[in-house]
Amino acid sequence: MPRPPEQPPQPEVPLFPFLLASRFDSRETSQAPYDTLQAIVREQQTIADFSVFRLIQNWPESISKAPPSPKRWYVVVLGETPPEPFFTQVRDALHLGEPIPIPDEVTTLLVARRMEIAPQRPYTEIHRTFTVRRKTDKEKRKQQKQSRRRNR
Repeated sequence: MPRPPEQPPQPEVPLFPFLLASRFDSRETSQAPYDTLQAIVREQQTIADFSVFRLIQNWPESISKAPPSPKRWYVVVLGETPPEPFFTQVRDALHLGEPIPIPDEVTTLLVARRMEIAPQRPYTEIHRTFTVRRKTDKEKRKQQKQSRRRNR
């Protein structure tokens, strides 16, 4: 029996071929594009399989792929390429900001986050704001007392 011909090696297809990002001046200016993209994901769950992230730059400028800028808010779309009418809407929403590439380290973290959350449920919306809690007077006195003990 003749053997089937060997298949040439298939080029590796990236896990998420769709990655777009824009940066904005403030949280307020990034709100409209973020809301638009969230609406597309929410309403077209069966068609649009991508994640939308809004984040503030907390990585050093040394790993940035874009030139330094006072713009620190990013909206990132990551996932499967949506069909044409939605692709145009996504692109137009992101062009309200400054389209830029994001660092590979950030992309890796976002992909890991998507891989962790997406299999659990088809649609997840999480909003987090990280703030530093102020210490009470009692906590301040306790910290001062501990510091004095260490300095003896």
